[in-house]
Amino acid sequence: MFLHLLRIAWITWVLLFHLLHITRVARIGMFLHIFHITWVAWIMLFHRAWVTWIFMVSGCRWQRKTPHHQCNGYCHS
Repeated sequence: MFLHLLRIAWITWVLLFHLLHITRVARIGMFLHIFHITWVAWIMLFHRAWVTWIFMVSGCRWQRKTPHHQCNGYCHS
């Protein structure tokens, strides 16, 4: 669910960014361009590992609650 909301927010942000970029609002456009680069860098560097870690932890908790469940290979019983 979180990933779905993140994708919607990402698509909305990209569309908004390009709309402002096309209208050539100079100061706002430059600020958004810098912010956009920072956002992309954050996604590429941290987001994938962070989400993997969250799924791993939640998977291990799920494994403890239901021992018959396979936990997607993240946990070692």
